[in-house]
Amino acid sequence: MKKTKLFLSVIFLLSLNSGVEAKNTLKSYKDIIAKDPDSSYLFLFAERSSEYLDWSKPSALAVTTLKSQTSKKIKNDASSIGHAQIAWYCKNKKGEVSKGATGQTGQSGNEGFQVVNNGWGLSVLDTVFLDGSLEKEEDVEERLKIADKHNNLAWVAIKTKPENCFALSKFVEEYRKSGAEKNYGFPVEPLKFEGAGCTSFANASFQSSKIELPISEGWVRKVNIPFQYMGKMSSQIEGTRQLELAKSKKDEKFIPLTDFIFKDIKWAEENEGHKPFYYYDPELFYESLVHVENKYRESANIKEKNPIRTKNYDSTQEKTKKISNDWFNYLNRNSKYMKIDKIYSTTGLVIDLR
Repeated sequence: MKKTKLFLSVIFLLSLNSGVEAKNTLKSYKDIIAKDPDSSYLFLFAERSSEYLDWSKPSALAVTTLKSQTSKKIKNDASSIGHAQIAWYCKNKKGEVSKGATGQTGQSGNEGFQVVNNGWGLSVLDTVFLDGSLEKEEDVEERLKIADKHNNLAWVAIKTKPENCFALSKFVEEYRKSGAEKNYGFPVEPLKFEGAGCTSFANASFQSSKIELPISEGWVRKVNIPFQYMGKMSSQIEGTRQLELAKSKKDEKFIPLTDFIFKDIKWAEENEGHKPFYYYDPELFYESLVHVENKYRESANIKEKNPIRTKNYDSTQEKTKKISNDWFNYLNRNSKYMKIDKIYSTTGLVIDLR
């Protein structure tokens, strides 16, 4: 009798374990498509930096960037500065299909550090890196798995009309053919086929689809770069293109990297000499997607996620949260179908915008 009870206990435990394994079975975004192969889907993936990047001031940004770069190497994380990627599956009434996944990437040779270490200071934000490329599908999958493993992944899938989906697909193909992908950085405009950063490329791709995506307004962070800390050299760093060079050696302006680590350097006020700068922040991409999902979770009485890594929201994060919440409320009022699904172990929303 004891042996029988022991045997049944073992079977029970095994069934529990198998249930856990089944529940946590890895699931690609392609599985969402496989369940609904006659519809068209656009995916946005947001991956946070290995450690939180503090953009409150240049000094904090320098220190946290170095910390995140070290963390990425130690943990083999997905990104030290954050990343955004896209995927698409388009099918029209004729049965024509376009599918793929990609993301703009670059600066693979640590050129950013070389720029700052060679005295360019905050002019690194005005630098274009010439080793850019578009990721392959397998690169996207691999990066998603790593970000998921470290709890740094957020995503949304949008079910859309075929014409919107094919418009995004066409943009990606034209961008690739133009050769713009070799230019990676903040100053270049992807919709003008000049090049892109990972987040500006993702944003431009969704813009090209012509779908209504108001949360994109919450992805932008703005700062004023003080002229005082923008360096200028008379020659380029190999593999990069700076927007402005010094006319001669005597006109060079060297900004030591140590200034950013040991001094308390702040962004410029409006009444100080500065260059206005904006960028699409991967952290805000992540937060916005989690905020929308949290509003859905709240409506369904499901435990909410923690969207932020900061102790408090700054004014930009507050704006991102409001924009995300407003979009969910709009979707809800207009009876747009939404559901939670899972890619690997990370939940996200599937939203029908047709």
